[in-house]
Amino acid sequence: RNLWDDTRSEEVALEDLPGVEAVFPSASNFLLAEFSDGPQVFKAMWDRGIILRDQNRQPTLANCIRITVGTQDENDELLAALREVLGACASLGEAK
Repeated sequence: RNLWDDTRSEEVALEDLPGVEAVFPSASNFLLAEFSDGPQVFKAMWDRGIILRDQNRQPTLANCIRITVGTQDENDELLAALREVLGACASLGEAK
């Protein structure tokens, strides 16, 4: 496996998650993703011990999070946690 394959694979997986508004193309070892509620997703992932980079305060990057592409196991763990977090966020939104 190479970095490009890993990055592209994670990009496609992120695009399919509910609550992900956009995944910006990347030729590096990280992706920039826009979420419907970036700060809430960032905090929930932080609380799970998954460290991402909140870009919400950067000009034009509201609700964006930078995600590093790691090993296959790390990427699988990240995606599983995001599925849970985004599912919980969607449930909270429906309850309002």
